Order: sequence, then structure tokens, then C-alpha cells
Amino acid sequence: MIFIPRALLKRNMKLFLISMIVLLGFNFSARAQCNNGISLIRVETTSSDLNEGSIEVNINSKGDYVAELFSVTGAGKISIQKKTGKGDQNMIFKELPANDTYQVLVIFNDEEQKFCKKRQISEISTLKK
Repeated sequence: MIFIPRALLKRNMKLFLISMIVLLGFNFSARAQCNNGISLIRVETTSSDLNEGSIEVNINSKGDYVAELFSVTGAGKISIQKKTGKGDQNMIFKELPANDTYQVLVIFNDEEQKFCKKRQISEISTLKK
């Protein structure tokens, strides 16, 4: 058994706790400063035979951005559609195969915060019901 003096243990524990509080505070403050966002509005079937669908997302931004839709398969991601925009708007991706899983990735060109530069929504399913 290793003997560690109590004074040393208490000092190291206090230092550890203070470090964790500072790191957590930094992490939360960095996330709170994002001035952009993306949210899923709707996923729906757009054809009578249920073979096509659409995905609508809302993008909040004051600057320019690029939104890209990927089809996600076991082999990886395949880019399906790419659109550019500026400011707040709803964006619709149409004519999508109804049995796929998708990911929407938005890159905000004017964003300076590293954690806010890219936003995504994953595992959007257009499976027939």
C-alpha cells in the first residue's frame, strides 16, 4: 500500500476540482456563444407511390453558409445535394429515395468559434411507414 500524506492529497484534490470547474465553465461558455443553428422541421413522403421524400430544415444564421445533404450507408457518406444560403431560412431537400438515411451538415463560413463552425443533424430516416 502506498502512503500519501493527507495534506498532499487534499491540495491535489482541490487543484483537480478547481481545474475541472474552470474547464467545464469554458466548455459551457463556448457553446452558449454560438450565433447559428440548425433544426429539423419536417420529413415527408412527396410521391403517391411512397418512393420519394423530402427533408426540410431551419437554419439560423446572420452570415453565409453551405448546407450539404449526405446519404449515409454502411460504406460511408455520399453527397446528395449541396445548397448555399445567407441569413435565417428554411431549406428543403427534395426528390430523395424513401428508403435511405440522411445527414444534413451546415458549415457557417463567417463563424469564428471553432465549436460553432459546423452543425449537423444525423440519422434522418425517410423509411416508408
